[in-house]
Amino acid sequence: MKSFKIIQIILSTTLLFLTACEDSELNFKEQVIPVVQAYLYSKDPVDDIRLTKMINYAMSDTMTISINDANIIIRSEGEIYELVASEGDSGYYFYPGDDLVVAPNKKFELEFEYHGEKISAETVVPDTPPQANISEEVLYMDQVNEFGDMMYAEWPDPIEITWENPNNDYYFFMIENVEENPDDIITFEMNFRGRFFFRSQPTNADYYTIQTRTLTQFGRYRVKIYVDRGAIIC
Repeated sequence: MKSFKIIQIILSTTLLFLTACEDSELNFKEQVIPVVQAYLYSKDPVDDIRLTKMINYAMSDTMTISINDANIIIRSEGEIYELVASEGDSGYYFYPGDDLVVAPNKKFELEFEYHGEKISAETVVPDTPPQANISEEVLYMDQVNEFGDMMYAEWPDPIEITWENPNNDYYFFMIENVEENPDDIITFEMNFRGRFFFRSQPTNADYYTIQTRTLTQFGRYRVKIYVDRGAIIC
C-alpha cells in the first residue's frame, strides 16, 4: 500500500487583474475585446500574465486569440518593469529579472496599449491570510493496475482545509505534486502527463475540500492558499 502526503500548506497572497475594453471603432457585426488575466504571487516570480482578445462575430461563436506582441509594463513604488512575451503562441508574459518583489501592502499597476488607447488596472497586495488547518496530512491506498480493480478501490475520505474568514475574502488554492518522478495511482490510464497540478476557483467560504479521487499520483503534495483581489478598469 502506497501513500500520498500533504507535506506543506503555504499561506500566500495574490492580486488578480482582469481587464477588458471594447474597441469603439468596430462595427456592430464584430466586437474585439482584449482581456488580461494576471496573477502576481507573493514572493514568486512574475510569470502568470496572459493577454488575449475575444472576437464576437455576428451569427457565430466567440473566438479567443492570444496577443503576443503587446508592450506590457508593471509599475510599483516609482519603478517600471517591462514584461517579455513567452515563446510560442500562448499569450503569456513574464518578467525576466529578480528585482520585482510581490509583497503584502505593495501597490501594483499593470498597463499596456491597445489600438492606441491605454488600458490599466491597479491593486494593493493584501496581508498574509490567517493560519489554516488541515484534517489529514498522510493518506494511504492501493495502486490500481487494472480496470476491473476500480470497483474494489477504496479511496480515502476527502481532506478538509479550514481557516478564519470574517471579512468574506476570496481565496483560491494551488495543489501540486512535488515528487521528481511520482507513481500514478491508476496505472492503466495514460492520459495524464507530468506532475499533478491544480488551481481551484475562488471561494469566499472558510473551508475547502480536496476530493482525494482527484489526486492522480502518489507522493508528496504542496498546497498553497492565496487571497484573490481583483480589479476591472478600462
